[in-house]
Amino acid sequence: MKTRQRLSMMLTNLLSATALVLLAVVGANAQPIGSWSLYDDGEDNYIARHECSFVQAGDKFYFFGGRENATVIDVFDIPSNSWNPNGIAYLPEAAHEYNHFQAVEHEGLLWIIFGFEDNANPFETDATNIAVFDPANEVWMEGPTLPVARVRGGGGTVVHNGVFYSVGGNNNGHRGGYQPWLDHWNPRTNSFVSLADAPIGRDHFHAVLCAGKLWAAGGRQSGHPDLGAFRATIPQVDYYDFDTKGWSTLPESQDLASPRAGTTTVCYEDRWLVVIGGEGNNRLKAWNSTEALDVVAALNGESVVWESMGLLNYARHGTQAILSGDSIFVAGGSPKQGGGNIHLMERWGGGDPVGTAMAAGELLEHRVKVDKAVVKNTPADPNVQGVYVTDIQFTGDYILGNYKGGRPFRLPMLIPNGKFVPIPVIWLGGTTGTSGKIQVIHSGGKVLEMDLLDVTGVQAAFVDAGENDSVPDVTLSGTTVSGTVTGQSAPYDTYREGTTTSHGFTYVFRGLPAKQYYTLKLSWHPLDGCVAGSVRQQNVFVQGRCYDKYIDVYEQGCSTTITKVYGAYANNSGNLSVMIKGYGGAKPYISAIELVEVTTVR
Repeated sequence: MKTRQRLSMMLTNLLSATALVLLAVVGANAQPIGSWSLYDDGEDNYIARHECSFVQAGDKFYFFGGRENATVIDVFDIPSNSWNPNGIAYLPEAAHEYNHFQAVEHEGLLWIIFGFEDNANPFETDATNIAVFDPANEVWMEGPTLPVARVRGGGGTVVHNGVFYSVGGNNNGHRGGYQPWLDHWNPRTNSFVSLADAPIGRDHFHAVLCAGKLWAAGGRQSGHPDLGAFRATIPQVDYYDFDTKGWSTLPESQDLASPRAGTTTVCYEDRWLVVIGGEGNNRLKAWNSTEALDVVAALNGESVVWESMGLLNYARHGTQAILSGDSIFVAGGSPKQGGGNIHLMERWGGGDPVGTAMAAGELLEHRVKVDKAVVKNTPADPNVQGVYVTDIQFTGDYILGNYKGGRPFRLPMLIPNGKFVPIPVIWLGGTTGTSGKIQVIHSGGKVLEMDLLDVTGVQAAFVDAGENDSVPDVTLSGTTVSGTVTGQSAPYDTYREGTTTSHGFTYVFRGLPAKQYYTLKLSWHPLDGCVAGSVRQQNVFVQGRCYDKYIDVYEQGCSTTITKVYGAYANNSGNLSVMIKGYGGAKPYISAIELVEVTTVR
């Protein structure tokens, strides 16, 4: 009897434990529970707008762009729970009427990567530059020029590991041009890369990061040849894997339950893909639907479907949602297909917005060396902004160099909070001492000025190409010929040229002090036979690394010598190699090479 009771108790405990485990699992995966309610945000003293962005930075929501007063920024202040406590339009206005863009906060700054820059519907113009707003310094800055072949509006943008990813959009206003493009832009190196196309082109949607993937859900193909501007909505849900660098599409059973465009999207609990509002698909009124899909389960191959997370109190499209704390906030948008606007901020969930004030980043001098000036953005603090550097200027005989290995130092560039950046510097002087300063312009006009090292130089070698065939301690490899230039005075009256377009030739300077810094000056004088307007391109490699590409040595005509200056180090063996290669069907050639050993005065 006791044994039977013990077994019964063990079975009861086991079943109870199993039930608890099942409850825990179900609870962890359960659909978020909540509803939409109007949020008490004080008076409606902000602009009702649509085709705009709504994004959080620090302890404020920023509401800007769109069809209505697009250059003006509205601010919702979380601590005071009020709009525009300093008055409407106290912030500087944007340079353009940005609309149809998904703004992104990164390093405390607000970024517009792709979008339209005017409201000439349906002939909107694609923005040609990235735009950056600095909330702490209250200033707009113009970012780099976008690749002409990739500009568009109406797509989605996210930031992942400090890099922006922009997908979809259209490049013909509202008349078509929907694209499947995916591009990434690194704000620290100012480099654009085009990635694999998405499975389908779409516009009028927002992208989102969720469960480690980039998701594209909702949207349409504006100006579809058969379905027109509003009806070509897209049910398919696509996602991009950052590891495999490839796209996939969820099964048809997991298509968006109510296909629509003009949606906004958030990721809830890093699990739920939440699509809110929208327009189109044979409806004259905007959508008030909020639907969620468990993408973690979907990625695991489970049979899940879209679930309702409740209805907006006011249907809307053409705005952006903010996930703040454990609640979702929306404001503005249009209540009907096409034009229209409302205020009416709503909240899903019961929590208040959460945020901490962001302070401006400050650029500080860290150290100066003969070949670099190292700067730092404020000691690491999550509540301090990144610094956006827009220009670098010099006084004295200095120029901006390249990153180590010849990678270009491109401006403008972001310096994240707490990060160091070495700014490469090349001295242009000869054998006399010189001094100078570097000025780093950032944050809309602030300037960090640093004294550069006074330096002197000693000529270590000079190669008058084609004439000095046996310069001491210099060897030449590669098949070459030498020649002269008619009517040109020394040292550019001779040249060394490769015999074919398929190879380069190399000068190696030997017997130098190991790990010594040098200024390397390469010169090309146009050869006899140069034709005005013609192109002859050369690539330069130093110590085996490409330092410069596509140098058009005929760029300034057929009578002007082109000189390029680089900073370089001798290796541990005291050798320094320079290779010249032709590009675009041109043979490699060089007129003169000067190597100056740099020494410091202080």
